[in-house]
Amino acid sequence: MQSRSRLLRCLALAGLSASGLACKQDPATSSSFIVAAGGTPGGGGSTGGGATSGGGSTGAGGSTGGGGSTGGGATSGGGSTGAAGTTTTADGGMTVGCNENPMQPLGSYFEYHVSIAGPDIDSTTKQPKVRDRTYWVRLPANYDNTTPNRVVYLGPGCGGSSWQDVLRINSNSMNDAILVAVIPLAEFGACFDETANSVVVPYFDAVHKAVESAFCVDPSRQFYAGFSTGARLGYMLNCYFPDVLRATGPIQGGLPSLSTCKTNKIAMFTVSDTTETGNPYSQAVQATQRLFSQNGCTGSFVSPMPPADGMTTVTYDPMAMMLMANTPVCVKYAGCPAAYPIVFCTTTNAGHITYEPWSDQALWNFFKSF
Repeated sequence: MQSRSRLLRCLALAGLSASGLACKQDPATSSSFIVAAGGTPGGGGSTGGGATSGGGSTGAGGSTGGGGSTGGGATSGGGSTGAAGTTTTADGGMTVGCNENPMQPLGSYFEYHVSIAGPDIDSTTKQPKVRDRTYWVRLPANYDNTTPNRVVYLGPGCGGSSWQDVLRINSNSMNDAILVAVIPLAEFGACFDETANSVVVPYFDAVHKAVESAFCVDPSRQFYAGFSTGARLGYMLNCYFPDVLRATGPIQGGLPSLSTCKTNKIAMFTVSDTTETGNPYSQAVQATQRLFSQNGCTGSFVSPMPPADGMTTVTYDPMAMMLMANTPVCVKYAGCPAAYPIVFCTTTNAGHITYEPWSDQALWNFFKSF
């Protein structure tokens, strides 16, 4: 069923190859997949679903995508970070993927590939370096291509290579969200590239546009959650994609290098341990302080260390009923806009863990509140 679905999707896309989409075969698996060729860094060419990057120092603020039955849009970079365009939407709070045949199994993850160009230059060809990237999509078992769905993008820790390595939010989201596992590259130690000119920026931009163009998505309810390097990616997405994502959920991550961030507000639920060394608690605090400013929160930023002070921070109940040792104690910043809450949960001596199944329930409770 899975191989047949790949073949059917490629056959369906064959007529779109002139727009930058084509069908290829992975020599390692003999599986057909879709290629969406990206543009060049700093360029303005449209790709896949037709989204283009903006200019300026960060490449932010590109235009929204156009048509195309499946999109698939790797986008060109722009400026120093290559942060690209916004959500590929149709009218009425729906993406252009609504009414499209999903052509993949329901209720299980399905593998996709996309070719991404840049933002770095290949030393041999002197052209933007092209990489084959993987992502996995799980549609609800009762998926309806006429009803806009929430989407939760999920990032694993270092070494993650498939959907089996991401947070198991599906145990709580059930049939109420499309889940998308994004995967790091082996060339970066199987961790997400966390440099200021990161290749993960055009990758995430391509993936979210491909998902929006192939499936029926509610563009106002897209989320991200990740662990370790996936959490660090979450802090990056707060910076580069707050115009796409409604909220993020970084679990046990530090603060990566960031270039100029967009100014859109975004909600966040984050968890960190005070004894963390590889992803220090202090860096999670710094990432929260940065978002506190981006969201226009009032008052002075204070440490999220519990207990809540009752003024700048208030006690927050994640309503996760799963019992576990070192259950996180959560506070919410009182001065932040009600529509864009920032919640920080703290543990001590928990180790470098995902906190599952507690975190799966807590994150889903947070995401479904929007």
